[in-house]
Amino acid sequence: MNIPELAINPLAPRIVQLFVNVNFKEFCRLLSLLSKNADEKAKILFMFRVYDVDADGIVSRNDLEIILRQLVGSTLSEEKIDALVQKAMNEILDIDKNTSSISDSNNKKKNNSNSDSMDAGASSPVLPGLTERAFCSVFSSGNAGLVPTVSIHEDDD
Repeated sequence: MNIPELAINPLAPRIVQLFVNVNFKEFCRLLSLLSKNADEKAKILFMFRVYDVDADGIVSRNDLEIILRQLVGSTLSEEKIDALVQKAMNEILDIDKNTSSISDSNNKKKNNSNSDSMDAGASSPVLPGLTERAFCSVFSSGNAGLVPTVSIHEDDD
């Protein structure tokens, strides 16, 4: 890779993978997302695509593990990687609960008159991970306090 910033990025293979099999117009659009002038939401959506390795619409535990392995290489043991991914998933689930409860309370206020019909579909399954919407809400500039800050230290065993 001849782009210095991309060559030193441990996620370069994943980023390059998003450019495979795209037409010229899409290539230019994707490339523009790497600019400092790109729209924040568009950049966040691009990063969601980077982190959603299996392209299923959810940044799952498996996606996080793959990305973490690309980021740290062989500098962490399997146990440390597993612990870090588990901590991240716990934070994601907490964040998702917080954003879901806020969203649910807003929906209840909007749909108060339809409460009987809403109860029938209230028990939809919770998917483990961050959806695109949750990812965007966590990483947008207005939510800096929500951004996961998982770290691992020697005393975390």
